[in-house]
Amino acid sequence: MNTTMVDVLKGQFEPTLEMLTRLVEECPDELWFDRQTNYWKHIFHAITGIQFWFREGSEVFHVPTLNKDITPDLDKECTEDPTKAEMGAYVQEMIEKAHSFIEPLNDQSIFEPCDVYNEFTKADVILMQIRHIQHHVGYCNHILNSHKHKAVQWLG
Repeated sequence: MNTTMVDVLKGQFEPTLEMLTRLVEECPDELWFDRQTNYWKHIFHAITGIQFWFREGSEVFHVPTLNKDITPDLDKECTEDPTKAEMGAYVQEMIEKAHSFIEPLNDQSIFEPCDVYNEFTKADVILMQIRHIQHHVGYCNHILNSHKHKAVQWLG
C-alpha cells in the first residue's frame, strides 16, 4: 500500500464535509428556523473555519454574512436567518476552498507552516477543521434526535 499522509487526511475530511452538507439538506424547516436550537448557526460556525484557516498568502479574512444580518459567532444574536439554499451554497463554496487548499499538498508541504498562524502546520489546520466540523455535526445530530427526527448518518 502506498498511502500518503495527504491521502489519509483527505479520506477523513471528505466524509466530514459530506455529513455537514447532509445536515443542511435534511434539516426540517421548523428546526432550521428555530431560534432556540440555532441549528443553522452551528453549520455556519463550523464551515466558516475553512474560510479562516485555509487562507493562503496575504488573503484577508472577512466575516461572512451571506448578505444578511447574521454572524457565525455562536454568542451573538442574528435578526435574520439564511435559507437552506443560501447555506448550502456557502458550504459548497467552502468545500471548493478546502479542495483548493488540500489538492496541491504533498507529504512534504503538508508539514509546512500554515499562512494564518505559523505555529501550526497545514496538517494541523486540516485536522483542526475535521475535529471542529465533526463536533458540530454531532451537535446538530443531537438537535435532530432530540426533536424526534432522524440524525444524519455518520460517515467515515
